[in-house]
Amino acid sequence: RLKAEAEGAGGRAYPQPAWLSSAEGTANAAIVGNSGVGKSLLINRLRGVQRSSPDWAEVGVKETTKEPAMYALPGDGRVRVWDLPGAGTEGFPLETYIQRMGLRYFDSVLIVTAGRFTSTEIQFRAELQKQGVPFLMVRTKVDIDVWNNQQDNSMAPERTLQQIRTEFKLHHGVEDLYLVSSRDPEHYDMPRLRFDAFPGLKTHLDKESLIFSPYESSGGWGDAWALPSAHSELLAGIQGQWRDQHDGTRYIVDGSQAHVTVVDGRAAIVCLEERGEKVWCFQRWSITRDSVAQARRTCELRWAPSDLRLKPLVWRWMS
Repeated sequence: RLKAEAEGAGGRAYPQPAWLSSAEGTANAAIVGNSGVGKSLLINRLRGVQRSSPDWAEVGVKETTKEPAMYALPGDGRVRVWDLPGAGTEGFPLETYIQRMGLRYFDSVLIVTAGRFTSTEIQFRAELQKQGVPFLMVRTKVDIDVWNNQQDNSMAPERTLQQIRTEFKLHHGVEDLYLVSSRDPEHYDMPRLRFDAFPGLKTHLDKESLIFSPYESSGGWGDAWALPSAHSELLAGIQGQWRDQHDGTRYIVDGSQAHVTVVDGRAAIVCLEERGEKVWCFQRWSITRDSVAQARRTCELRWAPSDLRLKPLVWRWMS
């Protein structure tokens, strides 16, 4: 998108920011909103990084993002998330924010609010609709609403969430709203948001959810891979080639990444996240040491879903 916009200079309303000039060949998603809505912590959760990581985006009660900051998606440096300063502050007044941040040049934008819609979010949405830029509406800190309504009104969490959705739909015309809590990243809509947030990536697993990112012909499978010198016992037990028993998708586990190829030739790199005594794939399926021990005997690795409505993933060892 950035290259196309740059070439169409005659029709653009404001120039591409200088800090986006090296973006050719990458996918760029921006996180925007008022100061204090939790943009930086949301970026950390979407990328799955830990507080001890050097890639952790600084968070705080005060506005901590003073300049646009870029963070690559772990496992694929071509997908980049931009933490933009909060709008409506003294340093970044709303009147010039949209032009200064160059919102029309991003591949997608997450519009983030921690409460009701303000003129900030309304202007963001209008600009992105005008420019044809895909955007997602995100309501953060819903865990606070849930807790307050439980304490004050004995209201069930599901009812609180439905109230928020109804308000945004009736008053602002938001049909698809992501309700998230960065303090509780495995609940609410955060897992769904992770899969939908990044441009150029599709989800397709069980024909609906494999993260997809096409490789350039000069890269991907032809490149040499640098293996870490050591893995945990759990990760070490699943290194190698596997095939999905149901749809034939091929997985080559290389360190903490799985190189994935679906039957129609599309490819992706997926990060395997180790938390506690489990390894997670797609944030939704996990294995344990018992799973790996059984796979050594049967050549079949069974990933258990975190949601019982999902089917298990079953990988067969490729000798």
